Amino acid sequence: MAAAHDKIKELKERYAKLPVAHKGAVYNTDLIFHIELGYMLDAAETICASGLVRKESRGAHYRRDIPQRNDEEWLRHTTAVLEDGAARIGTLPVTITEWQPEARVY
Repeated sequence: MAAAHDKIKELKERYAKLPVAHKGAVYNTDLIFHIELGYMLDAAETICASGLVRKESRGAHYRRDIPQRNDEEWLRHTTAVLEDGAARIGTLPVTITEWQPEARVY
């Protein structure tokens, strides 16, 4: 995950220098694709940064080095804010109402 995070940072640096070839003002798909690529890189960075912070496996987030879930320490929502061009990751407490959390069993 750390290697993927480093690669995404490298791609974001390359993206910052990426020109938009088409200069049309009517329906500029090059500009649209350029903007979308930036958003995708931001989303990928956020996913990697969130995965590195969480020290457990839960649902689709599986870590080979920590295969078990840890409700005592990680029953939290993960939050992300784009700050100075990078994802700042935080957590918020989970309010359990009707459904108690339980491990998925297949």
